[in-house]
Amino acid sequence: MKSEHYVPDGDPLARKLAASLGTTYELKRELGGGGMSRVFLAHDRSLGRDVVVKLLLPELAAGISVTRFRREIAIAARLQHPNIVTVLTAGEADGLPYFTMPFVRGESLRTLLERGERIEVRRAIRILRDVACALARAHEEGVVHRDIKPANILLSGGAAMVTDFGVAKALSSSRDPDEERHGDSTLTVTGTSLGTPDYISPEQATADPAMDHRSDIYSYGITAYHLLAGQTPFPRGSHRETITAHLTKTPAPLETVRPDLPPALSALVMRCMEKDPAARPQTAESIVEDLDRISPDAPVSALAVARARRPAWMSRAVIGLLLATSLGLAAFNYMTSRAPAAERATTEQSVATGVPKARAAYERGLDYYRRSRQDSANAPFLGPAIEAFEEAVRLDPRYAKAFAKLAEARFWWSTLDPSDESRFALFNQALDSAVALDPALPEVRAAQALRLDH
Repeated sequence: MKSEHYVPDGDPLARKLAASLGTTYELKRELGGGGMSRVFLAHDRSLGRDVVVKLLLPELAAGISVTRFRREIAIAARLQHPNIVTVLTAGEADGLPYFTMPFVRGESLRTLLERGERIEVRRAIRILRDVACALARAHEEGVVHRDIKPANILLSGGAAMVTDFGVAKALSSSRDPDEERHGDSTLTVTGTSLGTPDYISPEQATADPAMDHRSDIYSYGITAYHLLAGQTPFPRGSHRETITAHLTKTPAPLETVRPDLPPALSALVMRCMEKDPAARPQTAESIVEDLDRISPDAPVSALAVARARRPAWMSRAVIGLLLATSLGLAAFNYMTSRAPAAERATTEQSVATGVPKARAAYERGLDYYRRSRQDSANAPFLGPAIEAFEEAVRLDPRYAKAFAKLAEARFWWSTLDPSDESRFALFNQALDSAVALDPALPEVRAAQALRLDH
């Protein structure tokens, strides 16, 4: 049988890379590439897993500082989120920078769209939500992607993951000033510095020094339009024509291209594509919230939440308790509406935190927690979920909803090792804190049901 080991004599770049990887990785085969790199599949011998190795093309490497490139890649490597394909390692092969990432089994959104399939609305919303969650996490850490497009969105196991965070910034920031003064460098020609023309933001196209995370939101909007309409909003022409369209033309309303979409979804995508960054949604987190309101799968009541989350073994008595909770919440809302303003302020703080970083940690925890509950194979996501919820309550000790979700996550963690009584004690500790803060909150009641049925 022919070995997959990839070191052909006629491929000097591959041989240099294989030599640089040494005994740590075995280069197996080439997966392809783009305008900036060659992409290989390699096997991590020490951990027994496959990884992707991206080797920067020589024409790009000639105009950058390898040290600065690796420094920027190191910043991106700190991003940890279930919807982000993180950077594992970085190195240099005979002067050419490379970096490794986990190998994600599945396909890119670009591949899916190229098949011409009409994406069902529910699935599209799930994909868009995953991408927005990834952007929210990166932007929280000050990392702007700069090249959001279908090719950088991978679909695997029912989830979407964004890859190549920080790469465009690393290339741009590590450019040699002397090369930049010569004008049309290869970085600009390949679209790496500017972004990909079909999805580029107006501020990227004009090299606006004030460009910030809202550039990603524009590219996200173009990608969302492509996903939902099956085509990009501007006809494909030369790079110059496409970039001019981003600067001067208004896309056809999405509802005219695909009338079956929820009006709120069409409006959200169109807002993301506003030329003026101030007219777009200002954060990716707000996009997640909008999608949750739009999604047909979004729970509409406390009882709906309970039904969606309850395991098969949950008793009818517990369901009755949750129904009573829903009715009790209505009475609670009536009573708090008549309470003095100072008392209402205290109650409202327990429902929705006013600490942005705490809320971001809570959302991150929810992403991990939802993944952990999909099936038993995803149980390892419970650990990161617990850590994120713990961070949220540490940042805001009055965050009742986060305490409740922390309790839920700890409960399922305790079931993985019933003999470890300390795990169930931690569940009780988090639940007691949630109850003390807001006993009428639906999330708190749902967590209490776990204790009652245990």
